[in-house]
Amino acid sequence: MPEYKVISVEEYKYGNNKFVEVSRKTVDDQEFIFISRGFYNPAGEKRYKGGMGFPDDPGLKEFLSEKIKTI
Repeated sequence: MPEYKVISVEEYKYGNNKFVEVSRKTVDDQEFIFISRGFYNPAGEKRYKGGMGFPDDPGLKEFLSEKIKTI
């Protein structure tokens, strides 16, 4: 199983106990961008419900950010 190294993480909280997290990670000397969503349980711990990972490609990042802004 590959090991991920977290480089940076940004989190946006919304609703009562939900969050979206964007992180940059490396695995096998390649960088990826991950977008995850989840919630905080009653003990205040993060629980993840789903996510997606993409290669750190400038064209792909531009496409995603442009489409998010216009959709």
